[in-house]
Amino acid sequence: MKKVLLSGLMVIVPLGLTLYVLYLVYQWLDSLSSFIPLPEFPGSGIIYIVLIISLIGFISQWWIGKKGIALIEAIITRFPVVKTLYLMTKQTMSSLAGEKRAFSKVVLYKEQEDVMRIGFLTTEDVHQFELGQEFVAVYFPHGLQVSGELRLLPRHRLIFVDTPVEEALQFCLSAGVAAKKRDTL
Repeated sequence: MKKVLLSGLMVIVPLGLTLYVLYLVYQWLDSLSSFIPLPEFPGSGIIYIVLIISLIGFISQWWIGKKGIALIEAIITRFPVVKTLYLMTKQTMSSLAGEKRAFSKVVLYKEQEDVMRIGFLTTEDVHQFELGQEFVAVYFPHGLQVSGELRLLPRHRLIFVDTPVEEALQFCLSAGVAAKKRDTL
């Protein structure tokens, strides 16, 4: 009975938590339709937000859109705290969804004898710290949370592996629990 109950919890808890978070996001997005002077109906907020984001994305591809964004950025970057928040958010979005991904390669770092740590190469240019060209920046995420450490390490102490970034990141963030199982015949 205990095994059946635990199996049920293993299915219900992640599914329930995921559905609850999706419900909260849906409620929040749908509530945004009250700010838009268009007809309201269930789900209208999400539809309107997706349409507005798509329209902004479409316009941002044009010359006039790029000029408008540059003007807005010029105004925003005049305020120190707002500038930091804006640029940090912009760089994070670019690194996760842009053409130039922040986590370009998966690396293993030998911390001690028989102890390896999974990390992600974020940049190979750390000249601003005057460490020389042999140093690179590596991000080490913490398991089961959205935080981590950035370390500048000598390249020769890293092992570059061909594991896909998404697979390695899922492995790290789940503390190894969501490891992809090896196919066995």
